[in-house]
Amino acid sequence: MTASVCSLEKFSRFLSLSVSVTSLTAWLLAAPLAAQVSVATFPTGIGPRGVAVGDFDQDGDLDVVASNYDYPSFVGGVTILKNNGTGTLNTSQQISNLFDKPFSVAVGDVDGDGDLDIITGDYEFYSLASLATVFKNDGTGTFTQAGTFNTGGKPWVIALGDIDKDGDLDLVSANPGPDTVSVIKNDGTGSFGSPQVLTVDKDPRSVALGDVDNDGDLDIVSANQRTGTISVLKNSGTGSFGTPQNFAVDKDAFSVALGDLDKDGDLDVAVSTSYSFPDGNTVTVLKNNGSGTFSSPQLFPTQTGSGIVLLGDLNLDRNLDAVTANGVGTISVLLNKGSGSFKPALNFSNGGTQPFSAVLGDVDNDGDLDVITGNYGSNTVSVIKNPRN
Repeated sequence: MTASVCSLEKFSRFLSLSVSVTSLTAWLLAAPLAAQVSVATFPTGIGPRGVAVGDFDQDGDLDVVASNYDYPSFVGGVTILKNNGTGTLNTSQQISNLFDKPFSVAVGDVDGDGDLDIITGDYEFYSLASLATVFKNDGTGTFTQAGTFNTGGKPWVIALGDIDKDGDLDLVSANPGPDTVSVIKNDGTGSFGSPQVLTVDKDPRSVALGDVDNDGDLDIVSANQRTGTISVLKNSGTGSFGTPQNFAVDKDAFSVALGDLDKDGDLDVAVSTSYSFPDGNTVTVLKNNGSGTFSSPQLFPTQTGSGIVLLGDLNLDRNLDAVTANGVGTISVLLNKGSGSFKPALNFSNGGTQPFSAVLGDVDNDGDLDVITGNYGSNTVSVIKNPRN
């Protein structure tokens, strides 16, 4: 899985991105699928479960990190792949044989020294350990393991954001075993305190951070697989949370993303169904009523095994589109009509096997968002370049 840094300022800048419009649809319909997109794969360690991007070496392009955990061999590691500026990736560092098994990964400057660090959520199937690991950047994109801390539950997915508004990045984890979400506050140096453990609905597999009730702080939304719901935890303003509100989605709710899909000034919810359904997978949209409550779900079909869902403006029309990584070895692209509903999915091979995680980023520096997947079944990451340019 993947997770990304979220702060109100950065999130607002992302959502208000304004660029001249060029239609991706024309590209997609102009040629056979195999000719439309450039796909390249790059080796990782065994079993990449999570993937994230960031400019680790501060050279102006997005590099990639994969968190690797193979089951049942129990081999764990982290792979750093540096970008040559055109979207070609080369392994620069392999941290292998980690005792704590890195399952998910997030990127952010947790120690406040001006470069991007890495945190992994360590999910060991047959261990009771509830840990996350910090890898600090020396400023050149070389990382050193800097310690572990307790997450209060085995973390499936982690996310970073300034929960208590003190200027540093805190950590939130989704813990499916105990049906909880944990909030772990940063002391500003990249050291994390005791977890605040919050009960949500059954089997949370993903968390997203955003100000869903428009009160100026980051709230938490979890996707809960077993009950097919999302749980909304509203922030008091100090990084404490009350009782969650649960909203029905569709089948297994596996991954969640937040964005203003209908451009009415508040954050809506997009949820993907999970790998466990052989057919009928969807992206499900719940529109925000403006106060952090949500309307009835709208369903948009994807391909089999849709796992991760991502939101971003792929065709530069100022609307947030949706992307899913699908267990059958594809990605689905759903273009937003502008009102928060989507056109039928366009499906593309991702060049790998069992994409378990995905992230969006402009890896080739051409001004549009590309898709990067972590392919658990083929021990690779894929870069699927946006055909807009």
